[in-house]
Amino acid sequence: MHEAEAAFWLDRDEASGANERIRRNIAKARVTTGPYRERMRTVRDGEALPGVSAVLLAGHTPGHTGWLIQSRGERLLIWGDLVHLASIQVPRPDAALVFDVDPQAACVTRRRMFDRAAADKLKVAGAHLDFPGFGAIVRKRTGFAFEPDV
Repeated sequence: MHEAEAAFWLDRDEASGANERIRRNIAKARVTTGPYRERMRTVRDGEALPGVSAVLLAGHTPGHTGWLIQSRGERLLIWGDLVHLASIQVPRPDAALVFDVDPQAACVTRRRMFDRAAADKLKVAGAHLDFPGFGAIVRKRTGFAFEPDV
C-alpha cells in the first residue's frame, strides 16, 4: 500500500475525515485491514519488487496507486480507479466525478497519466474500461481514446 494511502485511511482518527463518506471509509478501512495490519507494508513511488513499480495516482484517494509491470521490454500500467466512466473521462480527462476524494487532483493526474501512456505507448489496464479492460491510450483531437486489445 502506498504510504500516502496508509496515512490517509489507517493512520488517523475517523473524526478527522472531511465528510461523512470519508469518515465511514476510514472506519471501514480499519476493520477490513485489521487482520492484515501486521503483515502490510507501505511503499513509495518506484520499484517495489523487481519489475513492479508503484506509481502514485493521487486524486481518487490521496495514495491511489497504479502498478507499472515491466518484463522483457513490455510494460503494463494497471491504474485501478484512474477513470470511473471511460466513455466520458477518457476523451475528456478533466471531467470530475464525486467518487474522487480530490476531484481536481484526479483530473490533473488523469491527464498526466494519459499523456504518459500515449507518449510511452504503455499498455494499460484498470477498472471501468471498455471490454476487455486491457489496451492503449491514444491521442484524439483535444483528448484521448481507449483502444482495447482484441
